[in-house]
Amino acid sequence: MEQKKYQKQKNKSIEQKSHTIELIPVPDLTMVVLEHSTDDLLKIDLDWLNIKAIPLRSNEFRNYFKDVQSDWTKEHYGDVFDKMLLEFWVTQSLTAFVPIDTSLPIPDSTFQKVEQILLLMFPTDLQIIRWHYFSKSLTGKGFDLGSRRRDSKPLEYSVVGAETPFKFFLFESTTEVSTVNEFIKLTYNRLPTLEWMQVAFRSYISCFTQKDVEIRFLTLCIALESICGADTEISYQISRMCAVLNCETIEGGNNIYNNVKRIYAARSKVVHGENYQIKAEYYRYLLALTSRTLIELISLNIPTKEKLNELVKVFGFQDRSKFSYGYKQVVFLQSQMDKLKEALPKP
Repeated sequence: MEQKKYQKQKNKSIEQKSHTIELIPVPDLTMVVLEHSTDDLLKIDLDWLNIKAIPLRSNEFRNYFKDVQSDWTKEHYGDVFDKMLLEFWVTQSLTAFVPIDTSLPIPDSTFQKVEQILLLMFPTDLQIIRWHYFSKSLTGKGFDLGSRRRDSKPLEYSVVGAETPFKFFLFESTTEVSTVNEFIKLTYNRLPTLEWMQVAFRSYISCFTQKDVEIRFLTLCIALESICGADTEISYQISRMCAVLNCETIEGGNNIYNNVKRIYAARSKVVHGENYQIKAEYYRYLLALTSRTLIELISLNIPTKEKLNELVKVFGFQDRSKFSYGYKQVVFLQSQMDKLKEALPKP
């Protein structure tokens, strides 16, 4: 009985919303809800973007959520929101990214950019699952709930080196927190200036929107190919580039080189229509390798693809620091970086 009453009230609220939401040309405030380890997301420092993280399972969020609603919204949606908080949000380990100063709206593109940078650094199931728009204006008497932006990935391909999404955390130690936050800010400001990397970055991010592992696998290959730009000996050129950018030792560099060769042998079978199933460890390795390669390129701040190709031809495994003045390697999730240097099993 109570459930029917709640559903009727919810339907009525949705109907009311459909007549009023069109009155909101621009929301006064936007916040997003992310799915991943709340403990880790709370360590992300985005104050410089006017963003702070709040766990949904907290009084702080409940108070924030109620404070940003207009009087009209509270009157017409209040009971529905209370039930949602009690029945859905407080039972899940979710985190909200919200404006610190609610008088300064945050564009959707800023939240999307932050999500993408976090995915670049941490190739996991982290994602924005809901968008919430608020309006306190006299004409904007509405509230909009966004929907899931992308589907969950098959479990065996969920994350690099983990059985389930929540076993993969963003930090291995507290000493990494400052490094991660510094690189988030660096990437936010620097990546837009590296025009030659945009196709690679978009390809990497689009991998997370694909349902089929074969398409995700090929999309990651496209990301690497777009930064290499080789017309001939593609497998050799990409293998060498990845080895030089991601290793300082001959043994580790040779392993990365051979691993990429094996990955490209698998790629060839897929694109030529062979009945071949991508191994989970191949996909996870390629995902981690693409992530770290893009991170290194952003850190190196190489201006063009041609310059990168020139440097890769001249220097070897131990010479990456010579690629650019003032280069400093971004070290976090060291165990994942070390796994890149281990040999993959043969196909």
